[in-house]
Amino acid sequence: MIRKSFFLVSIAVFALNEAASANTCTDITFTAGNAFRQDSSYFKEYENTEHENEWSHKYIYKNDKLNQMIVHFKDGTDTIFFYQDTNETVLKNKSTEYIESNCSTNDTICSQLKFYQDGQYKGVQITKKSTTYANSETIEGNIHRFSEIFFKHDTVLTIEYFDYGTDSVRTNQEFLVADPDDDSKCYEYENDKVTYTHYYIPNDKGFSIKIKSDNYFREFFYTKPEKSTSLRKTRKPIKFSPRARYFDLLGRFKFTK
Repeated sequence: MIRKSFFLVSIAVFALNEAASANTCTDITFTAGNAFRQDSSYFKEYENTEHENEWSHKYIYKNDKLNQMIVHFKDGTDTIFFYQDTNETVLKNKSTEYIESNCSTNDTICSQLKFYQDGQYKGVQITKKSTTYANSETIEGNIHRFSEIFFKHDTVLTIEYFDYGTDSVRTNQEFLVADPDDDSKCYEYENDKVTYTHYYIPNDKGFSIKIKSDNYFREFFYTKPEKSTSLRKTRKPIKFSPRARYFDLLGRFKFTK
C-alpha cells in the first residue's frame, strides 16, 4: 500500500467557502486551509523493527506566501524553494525548487506546481478543488497518477488511480469516517479495515491533525496568520523531500525495494 500524507490527495488543501460536515475531524481534513496555513509537520514510519524513518518540515512564508520549506532529517537538513506565478528564469539551479501558478476559475480553486531538481524539470502536479470535490493529477517521469476526493456529510472518500491513462490503470479507495461519539476523531478505512486514526487537536495558535497506526505517525500543525480576518484561498503546501527517490510529490515516504 502506498501511504498517504494528511489530506487527501495532497493535493494540497485549498480554502473552501463553506464546510459541509458536522464532524470536526472530517471537516478539518477537507477544509484545513480555511484561514489557517501549515506551520510545520512531523513524520515517523517503521518498515520493520530495524528500519525507522523520521523527518520533519518547517514552512517559511514571505509576504504571506510560501517561500521555503526546511526539511530536517536525522542526518542533516535540506531546503526547498518555492516561487509564485513566475517562470524558470528565477531558478537557482540547485537543490529542489517549485514554481507554483494559479489556474483558478470562477468556481474552482486551481494550482499548478512544477518541480525542478538541480535546475532539471522533473514533474508537475495540477490540483483543483471546489466545495465538496477535489482532484489532483501528478506526472513525474514515468509516473502518472490521478486522485479524486469526495466530501459528503461526515465522510471523505479518496480514490487514487495509478498508471493513469493506460490500459493497466490500478485504483485504490480509502474512506475517512467520523467517530459517532467524538467530533475530534475519525477513522481511515481501506478494504473495510481501519488503517489509521485521525485526531483533531485545537491549541492556542490554531490546531494540529495527528494520524496514527501501529507503525505510522504524522502530525500537521496549522496556525492563523497575523492580521488574518477572513478566509484565505491558501493551499496547504505539498510536502516533498529533496531526496526525490525517497519521497513522491505528495510527501509520502517511498520504501525502495
